[in-house]
Amino acid sequence: MMKVLLTSVVCLLVLKSTASATDSLRLNRILPLVCLMATADHLGNAYIVRESGSLEKYDSAGNLAGIYINKRLGEITAIDVVNPMQVLVWYRAFQTLVFLDRTMNEMGRMEFSGTGYYSVSIVTTAADGNLWIYDELINKAVKMTKDGNVMFESWPLNLDFRNGFSPVCIRDNGESVILTDPANGLCQLDQYSGTRGSNPLVKTGLFDLAGDWMISTDGKNIFHKNIRTLQAYETPVPAGGEVRGISGHGIFLQRNGHLEWYHSGH
Repeated sequence: MMKVLLTSVVCLLVLKSTASATDSLRLNRILPLVCLMATADHLGNAYIVRESGSLEKYDSAGNLAGIYINKRLGEITAIDVVNPMQVLVWYRAFQTLVFLDRTMNEMGRMEFSGTGYYSVSIVTTAADGNLWIYDELINKAVKMTKDGNVMFESWPLNLDFRNGFSPVCIRDNGESVILTDPANGLCQLDQYSGTRGSNPLVKTGLFDLAGDWMISTDGKNIFHKNIRTLQAYETPVPAGGEVRGISGHGIFLQRNGHLEWYHSGH
């Protein structure tokens, strides 16, 4: 299964079609603001990190629905909204993960030093509601509960790559856990942190999974790749737009002082 999936991903790099009208980006809403990053959940809410460092939630109508501000933990590294009822806010500099409820009020925190992992680089919600992390010090992916109890730990993934492995993104689609390093390739694990395979040819950075679709960008185009059917297409980023966030539920472009919130057509 893993060999087939990896081969499929490689094929997607060369199997490309021109986006049709139904594949193009569909403008959902324009928000009159400037931001550093943005994402969206499956309920149609958008989450915006402003230049001030605040995290704002907007509903599907574009109305402000909540705000979270924390000046003590530095800059927000990433936000994870796989579960809109428990939003993850990752502060890498302080190795601290903050849990927010749907109203953007803090529910709790996890300081990874207290779990025995001291150089966590990326975090995501696992398909079963737990957490996946990657620790650069030991080069391992770890699955743990939200109480910090370790469930599974991979072997050193850098050993699978000639030039090392420093993933910048990790996602779990319920079948495979995918980690990507834009310089050195892609690695896939099973739900128990066992290595299913790696491929140095797939050099994708930040990405998201929406069912069988893998969505990524190089800043100039939005790439859509189906890991099962091999269908693939790309959509140009509108002229003058700068990508601020990409997910299976919303693509965000900063342009002319406004944030444009798109849905993809796959």
